[in-house]
Amino acid sequence: MILSGWGRYPRVDARVFAPRVETEIEQVIRSQRTLIGRGAGLAYGDCAISVGATVEMRRLAGIELFDDAAGILTAQAGVTLEDIIDLVLPRGWFPAVVPGTKGVTLGGMIAADVHGKNHRTGGSFRECVEWIEVMGAEGLVRRCSRHREALLFNFTIGGMGLTGVILRATIQLRRVETGWMRRVKAPTNSLSCTLEVMESLRDPQYTVAWVDALARGKELGRGIVISGSHLSEAELSHNVYERYPPALDKCMSVPRCSPRLVPSAPLMGILNGVYARKSRLLPPDDVVDWDAFFFPLDRLPRWNRLYGRAGFIQHQCVIPLKNAEEGIRELLGEIRKSNVSVPLAVLKRMGAEAGPFSFPMEGYSIAFDFAVSGRALNLLARLDDIVIQHGGRIYLAKDSRMSAVVLRQCDSRVARFEQVRANCGWDRVFNSVLSERLKI
Repeated sequence: MILSGWGRYPRVDARVFAPRVETEIEQVIRSQRTLIGRGAGLAYGDCAISVGATVEMRRLAGIELFDDAAGILTAQAGVTLEDIIDLVLPRGWFPAVVPGTKGVTLGGMIAADVHGKNHRTGGSFRECVEWIEVMGAEGLVRRCSRHREALLFNFTIGGMGLTGVILRATIQLRRVETGWMRRVKAPTNSLSCTLEVMESLRDPQYTVAWVDALARGKELGRGIVISGSHLSEAELSHNVYERYPPALDKCMSVPRCSPRLVPSAPLMGILNGVYARKSRLLPPDDVVDWDAFFFPLDRLPRWNRLYGRAGFIQHQCVIPLKNAEEGIRELLGEIRKSNVSVPLAVLKRMGAEAGPFSFPMEGYSIAFDFAVSGRALNLLARLDDIVIQHGGRIYLAKDSRMSAVVLRQCDSRVARFEQVRANCGWDRVFNSVLSERLKI
């Protein structure tokens, strides 16, 4: 079966198993030389694909316990974030950390240690995980937590599935009084201004910025800083808003055979300029529902097809705080010189590093999307060099083309992860196309 991640690049011919019960996973482990678990397939690259055996977990998607009073939820790894929100939000709870799509699975969020717009104050997904059950190389199930089997717990969160098959987990939710968000937008006219605004925002729970990656001169790095906080019941106008609104209706899905619809760099630059100017004419704050604030791209199913059959690549890196402005300026300058179109560039302020192999570190993360082409691949190699020079690292959940050499140059923790994998016997069984490409 031909598999790919959300970026549709690369495409890999893989053997797929879709167990209905956990004992079938044990059988796969005992019969296959290598395997990797897979959730919804929304990681952008090849981290959830193994040519030996790819174990799809979507049929193991039961919610086993929800403590309404304490906000504790236990579920199988294949349950989606959307299913979790549908259950808990009407009861006054919301996941403590969410990525940019609600289609991801619980197991996938743990394996990638996803982060959201609140990493600076709330950390990554590991902060809300109470315990995890993992099926290991011998087919045995082990429950791990911060205080029990801590090595397995710490390396499973952010370990990209390379420590075993995640079966289930318990997470702590956060209490919310409504399903509405107070959103504030602050247009900026340069990178320095963008970073200054983001550094000044300490009260809002969530912060992110759209950055015009194709602006030039003094306007390089201009953007719109978007912050938001959960609306309290007292702030809600019951005459206008339902307390806990459902998810937004989806638009028509992008057709399977859609041609590439991403504008060229010159046209994209013009569109970005129009958007930047228009943002200054809109009210600075408004109230939006949770779905529009956290998951705007989910309204357009299969939006990845807009990049055409060749697919797209996302380059997401984090650069430490002391080097962030200089490093991001160089990244934007290199993109501007290349004349490669960048439809999406997102900037986030990251908090303190946690976890032995998780992506975040304190600094700024910036993500760029590129349609796959020879020019784009050459550009990405130059962006890697800039990240390395400024002490940054690259997010494995978004990667589909980094080399093993680059990984080791930008992440000194790889050697420790390899040692632990070998000592625990994980490397004998749990491998993916990504781990083989990166020689982990």
